[in-house]
Amino acid sequence: MKIDKKDIVIIILIVLLLISAYFLFFNKNKNNITFENNLKCSQYIEQENKEINEIANLPINEKSIVSAPKIFFSKKLNTCVSAYSIFNPSEKGFSSYYIKNLLNNDSIFTEGGENNETIDGLPVSSIVENKYYEKIKELE
Repeated sequence: MKIDKKDIVIIILIVLLLISAYFLFFNKNKNNITFENNLKCSQYIEQENKEINEIANLPINEKSIVSAPKIFFSKKLNTCVSAYSIFNPSEKGFSSYYIKNLLNNDSIFTEGGENNETIDGLPVSSIVENKYYEKIKELE
């Protein structure tokens, strides 16, 4: 039996179609998992907003700026995570950054620094802020 060029082209197209269908299904399944994980984490939004509002209303944070929590699913830790910061803009103020596991309330990252404190000429609060954002990138 002789296979001509037309049959070879048809076989190649069928193989490519099967490969495309596989990746389309795999990608769709992956998107569903991402959606489900984000949906799972969204159940914590109201609880975290309430907790952050309570922190913001503490007398010690009277002149501070408390960020809204960033809630996301961490693929690295396979859990929901919350990240927020507290910044006091005064010269003798303090900046602090928090990241926690929402499923068990364990602390993942907690650091802070005074605004007027420096290490090698760099403000400690700025160094800690960079560590905070690096940690968030690492966890996403």
